[in-house]
Amino acid sequence: MNSTCRLILALHKEDYDPARGVFIIRRTFSNKKLVEYTKTHTIHVMPCDPDFKRIMGRMPKTFGSFFFVNPSGRLRGQHYQHDYLVDLWNMACEKVGEKIPLYDGLKHSAWSEPLGLHKV
Repeated sequence: MNSTCRLILALHKEDYDPARGVFIIRRTFSNKKLVEYTKTHTIHVMPCDPDFKRIMGRMPKTFGSFFFVNPSGRLRGQHYQHDYLVDLWNMACEKVGEKIPLYDGLKHSAWSEPLGLHKV
């Protein structure tokens, strides 16, 4: 699993700052375990895309701490497992006629460099 995918799966609701419109990246998964630090041990701030802000308003309310919760997962309120996320990604790509591997679609530098990902 690439580092960006681990960061996304590890996001908690508290990691979104609506006043500033940013995500605070402070934890990740390492060897399938949630750890309270990033790969570089640096906290980052990533701006939230305005289109995603509208989507967030329509996301189902959940009781777990994770930002992205698998509604059909075995453990309620828990994050998506990597293999299931790969399946969802591939189904979405197929639906729109694309064939982009999850790694390429979520490659860290592909979204962080153009956005000027900031360190806290």
